[in-house]
Amino acid sequence: MKRKNIILTLLLLLVTTGIYADTRTHLVKPGDTLYSLAKRYEVTIEAIQAANPSIEGTNIPAGMMLIIPDKAEPSKAQNGDKKGFLSGIFKKKDKKEKAEKQQPVTIEPTPVVEEEQQPVTISPLRQRVKVFGAPDNIAVIMPFNLNSQTSTDDKQQMRSVEFYEGLLLAINEAQQAGQKILVQTYDLGTKTMGEILATKSLLDADVIIAPMELSEVKPIAEFGKEHGVNVVSPFVFNQDLSTNNANLIQLNTSKSLLYENLTDDILTRFEGYDFVFLTDSTFVSKADPYADYLRNALKSRDIQHYEFWYNNPEPLAKIDSTLNIAGDNILYIPVVNSRESLQKMFPCLQCTTFDPELGELSKGQTAILGYPEWVLYTSDFMDYYYDMNVYIFSKFYVNPFDEGVRKFLSDFRYWFAKEPMPLTPRYALLGFDVGRYFLSAIRRYGMKFNENLQGFSCETLQSAMSYELDGEGLINKGLYLVHFTPSTTIEKYEIK
Repeated sequence: MKRKNIILTLLLLLVTTGIYADTRTHLVKPGDTLYSLAKRYEVTIEAIQAANPSIEGTNIPAGMMLIIPDKAEPSKAQNGDKKGFLSGIFKKKDKKEKAEKQQPVTIEPTPVVEEEQQPVTISPLRQRVKVFGAPDNIAVIMPFNLNSQTSTDDKQQMRSVEFYEGLLLAINEAQQAGQKILVQTYDLGTKTMGEILATKSLLDADVIIAPMELSEVKPIAEFGKEHGVNVVSPFVFNQDLSTNNANLIQLNTSKSLLYENLTDDILTRFEGYDFVFLTDSTFVSKADPYADYLRNALKSRDIQHYEFWYNNPEPLAKIDSTLNIAGDNILYIPVVNSRESLQKMFPCLQCTTFDPELGELSKGQTAILGYPEWVLYTSDFMDYYYDMNVYIFSKFYVNPFDEGVRKFLSDFRYWFAKEPMPLTPRYALLGFDVGRYFLSAIRRYGMKFNENLQGFSCETLQSAMSYELDGEGLINKGLYLVHFTPSTTIEKYEIK
């Protein structure tokens, strides 16, 4: 078995068999009784019943989550050990026996509002009960493909594993803040979707994190709708699924649904500027649709704008002189977003108005609006981005100079002995952002967090998140505007 499979198998076994981050809980399995559990954990039957008021008599059905009372001293993780529950997963071999003899520890329960302590009716078929002090319940369904045999399986596995590893780091962070978390993990490579959705414990999840294919997301979304379980889809977007599903939350929204908020921000940020659309006639077939959207928005609002077509790009001074706007504040909008067009355009469309001695733009202010694809070209055109005052809009952006990003990468290297894959978006950071955002929402609002996401904010490292209703479901309208300043700094603004 490959090294990554060994590590993942260890993660799945530990996380799904009851070893949670300093969480004193027990998932009831067939054959468990109050007597056997009391003997196993060295407590009385009465103590277990007192800690779990939802128990009726001595009946503990399989799939029920029990809180086990414990009088042990707090562990290092509870006292601020930065390694937290991951240190319990990745124990050195010579410490294993000692770790097994340690008693689990109960973290003080997160306060919940009174209505969350009462049974909540979800459907005529069943009731969901949030037991006071019970851990927040996260279910992850991914194609981990532990029995991978093909290159396609390997590709899915690498992405799933990295997303999951990032999620584990977010869980570890939340545990350090005192949040109690239970994780259910399911591998679509070894179980069918039907088998997974038939698992009773899945009904107790506060949120299900769905996999990467639309065909797999659809049945999970229907399951969530039927049983009142929130489902987060971080990878795929389907607007039809949102229409009648109040429990579906989609992160990866299509670009066109973000244009309205983006345009409002640009017109406010660049108020008083002249807008100049630069069209490379050689690559006009690769024009970005947002350029046409923005052009029409300017027309509808009677805002002056200019068009400049070229085969060979001209210096800015010549363009400005031709359009009779020299010395004005100008936002240039290249209509074509391809790498080939930029390779031809940037050397000629050189910004010459920046005065390095003054540290500011002389005469009029000039800037260039870039597209999400430009994030992929950063290493090729970084100097031009700085020199020409470029703004790029994108749903995903990782600022390599951000302290939070640096800490994440350091922690990721420590635990997993590798670098995240150089993809956009980075799956490890995506997993971390999803974990941090939704764990924070669950901590604040409980099982009904989906009803409170509009207006909720949480600092993320790569993914802009701002949720709005689309039909009954929620879609992500968050967007970044990334500014490469002439003083060689990077500023990241979130458009909401």
